[in-house]
Amino acid sequence: MDLVIKARHFELPDNLKEFIERKMRKLLRYSQRIDKAEVILEWNYPRYFVEINLHTRHEWFNSKAEGTDSFETVFEHALKKMERQITDYEHRLKEKP
Repeated sequence: MDLVIKARHFELPDNLKEFIERKMRKLLRYSQRIDKAEVILEWNYPRYFVEINLHTRHEWFNSKAEGTDSFETVFEHALKKMERQITDYEHRLKEKP
């Protein structure tokens, strides 16, 4: 999986980058079909915005979240949405005759 992390309006700290990379690798346990992943982090004081875009062989997936807590909390919320989309997609593929 090719992972690209973009930060808007702030400098991305190394610990946040490592946190995101570690969590995004967990998506591979739901699907081995993930080719590319893009995480966009945006900070407009006091709100944090996270967008996750995934590309599999035939589909695009997108999830967004925002909040005022921290990037980690908002990222995990967006990641849960993405996990749900991926598991539903894999389930649909297995049901096809």
